[in-house]
Amino acid sequence: MTDRPYTDEENQFILRPSPTHQDVLRLSQAADELGYRLLFARRPLSFTLEQVQSILADRGSSAFMQMMVAAEDISPKAPPRDAEEFLKARLAKLKPEYELLIVDPYLFTKSRRHDAAEYAEAVARLITPLLTSSVVVRMIASAQASHPDVEEAVRSRLTAVCSGSRLVVAYSEDFHDRFWIADRNRGLVVGTSLNGIGSKIFLVDELRSSDVVSVLDAVASLLGD
Repeated sequence: MTDRPYTDEENQFILRPSPTHQDVLRLSQAADELGYRLLFARRPLSFTLEQVQSILADRGSSAFMQMMVAAEDISPKAPPRDAEEFLKARLAKLKPEYELLIVDPYLFTKSRRHDAAEYAEAVARLITPLLTSSVVVRMIASAQASHPDVEEAVRSRLTAVCSGSRLVVAYSEDFHDRFWIADRNRGLVVGTSLNGIGSKIFLVDELRSSDVVSVLDAVASLLGD
């Protein structure tokens, strides 16, 4: 049977081939500009009773709806601390055991050079709950968008609050999206840099395994192994 799109609200549009998460974000932005809402659907899956109980406890009953708006993954437009708590809760699910990779072009943004210490404190509040002494933090930012005073403030604060963790910084101009990947096998795409939290609504979504592999392939030469 040939795939065909549907136009009523009870059905889905179909895209072939399946788009990457980057393309989905671009499609969502285009839909917003045209006055539409892009809905996300999940295929029905089979679960054991134990898996159902675990998913209900972790994500709630909406995880089992066939059609879901990505509302649970969209931040509120809220004061920075409230939006920060939203992002912190999503990041906590990564639970890195030995490595946390953060790809964010504006991680050391020049726009925070005048309040670098305050910004570094906010970054530390998000990252340190994920860290243990065995976790290596690898950060990849844009050299063009970064300021040395901001990088030094972030480094100093993270070192102070989690002295056992090792911090590795590299630079690349190849990225626009922001990725957080734990232990090289699970991750999130985050629709804002850390300095923009609270100023706009942003998307946080899980990376597919294939997208995790794609990001890791792109940064392989920068990981410093």
